[in-house]
Amino acid sequence: MMLSIVVPCYRSALTLATLVQRLDVVTQNLVHSGIIQRCEYIFVIDGSPDETANVARELQAETPFLEVIELSRNFGQHNALLAGITASTGDIIITMDDDLQHSPEDIPAMIASLESKNADVIYGVSTREEHGFVRSLSSRLAKAMFKTLGVTHGGDISAFRAFTRELVPLFNNVQSPVVSVDVVLSWGTKRISTCPVDMKLRETGSSGYNLISLSKYMMNVVLGFSTFPLKLATWVGAISSLLALIFGVYTLVMYFAQGISTEGFTTIAILIAFFGGVQLFSMGVLGEYLGRIFMKQIGQPPYNIRSVSSQKS
Repeated sequence: MMLSIVVPCYRSALTLATLVQRLDVVTQNLVHSGIIQRCEYIFVIDGSPDETANVARELQAETPFLEVIELSRNFGQHNALLAGITASTGDIIITMDDDLQHSPEDIPAMIASLESKNADVIYGVSTREEHGFVRSLSSRLAKAMFKTLGVTHGGDISAFRAFTRELVPLFNNVQSPVVSVDVVLSWGTKRISTCPVDMKLRETGSSGYNLISLSKYMMNVVLGFSTFPLKLATWVGAISSLLALIFGVYTLVMYFAQGISTEGFTTIAILIAFFGGVQLFSMGVLGEYLGRIFMKQIGQPPYNIRSVSSQKS
């Protein structure tokens, strides 16, 4: 069995050497125990502005099964993962972060969980909270969103994943510049489970995800992989129309019953503003979808590879 470990790399020049050392120990033990026969590391350099690419290439000189894919600019974590996953050749694919928060020592448990739980996808779920309050709150909101999209174990998703080769063809068909690895995985299977792991604190730097970036990511996922906003806009429009009808009937009844004149500029202004806002909201949602259709039609790629270097035979 072949194991592929895909790591998106951004501002990780200080951690890659340690990551490779720890991965080597784990994968050698897996080979010696007969669990795997071979392995490969795929490091995708996501337009990192520091020395990450140079460090990765230096490590490659000492690690023949390390493949370095350098993207031409920063496309985002999931787009970088897409590039690495489609380039992988393993029977089992592991995705993990480059900052040592995901422990390579948990990889054997992730692989074992795939078999013991008869799963196609295993998420490494932290046994403790590893982020601050704001980031943790954002993460929980993102997971709740995945649950509303029907993603199995949507509340347990993480960047530490193990999945089988059978799901890789799903990624070959992704052509949109907006990518969500977890949504794509959910398209191919419902056999998704979890494995408890010990998530570490970052040793260097800070997370690239914050409240704003996570909110943007959630919006991209909802608009890129779901019709939920359209359904929401439809319901808001329907309810608003019903309220307008009730208000109109009430106004007519009051007019004929009491002979009141048309007054209430403030009320009318508020109603016009409210329904105008509903219309603008609905148009905005439609505009987002049309914009994404346009971006797909003009052929904007989800990623672009600058170079690939490998010593694999």
